[in-house]
Amino acid sequence: MTVAFRLRPKRMHARPGLLRSYISQRYERGSTIITSNKAYKQWPEIFNNDSTLTAALLDRLLHHAETLVIEGSSYRMREQHDA
Repeated sequence: MTVAFRLRPKRMHARPGLLRSYISQRYERGSTIITSNKAYKQWPEIFNNDSTLTAALLDRLLHHAETLVIEGSSYRMREQHDA
């Protein structure tokens, strides 16, 4: 199953529980892959600076998790860098 979320801070103000609901449904039932260009400490700003919601989401998300950090130039931004 593949579900794509694009977390945009302005839109998350209206529906902050959408991702939390999805993670809760998937918790310990199946694998979930999430990619982000934000460090975990920056996630509260995505969720209207709600540190309680963010902490609960990250707690559930990172339990039994493997975090992979990839550093380097963005493949999607390569054309802008070449121009």
